[in-house]
Amino acid sequence: MEKVFPSAEHRFCLRHIQENMKKQWKGKDLSDQLWECGRATTVNHFNRAMDELKKINAEAHAWVSKIPANTWAKSHFSGKFLEIY
Repeated sequence: MEKVFPSAEHRFCLRHIQENMKKQWKGKDLSDQLWECGRATTVNHFNRAMDELKKINAEAHAWVSKIPANTWAKSHFSGKFLEIY
């Protein structure tokens, strides 16, 4: 991919992050909060959502925090789009 699209950003699928998280920590509240974090459109909203995630499950929060936010959270995406001609 890097050879064909050198300026493309690498991102992770939030559904797959959720599925991996569910292997260790289960619960609808936790999953819903993860999606709240991923869908947040501002950094402030993301930070508040992550704080709520931590209240629900501190271990899951620590695990998710190891994944760079710019690879899975809308609030941290650069906004650049790849143009293909």
